[in-house]
Amino acid sequence: MTLEYQALVYSAIGIGGVFIVLGILAAFMWIMGIVSKSNGKTDIKVYETENSFKEKFTEKEILAIISAIQICHTLYEEDVVSVKPSANWKRYARMEQVRT
Repeated sequence: MTLEYQALVYSAIGIGGVFIVLGILAAFMWIMGIVSKSNGKTDIKVYETENSFKEKFTEKEILAIISAIQICHTLYEEDVVSVKPSANWKRYARMEQVRT
């Protein structure tokens, strides 16, 4: 058995093993999907709607919330500062590498 043939066999065994494990995992997930459907737990109930959000807050309260968020983002947002690198940055980097 040559070294190349042996490498191909080991690769095929490894790849085949991965696909077998993935197939088992997919079958397990499929079976669990069938089991959960038979229990009737697939119904998702959403109680919060857009209309209920509007009922909780008035227009002025929504405006105040949006304004507060906008002010926080504009006041506390840090600007990106442009920094010009030194002309000899490569030399400094090499010196730092030598020091460490």
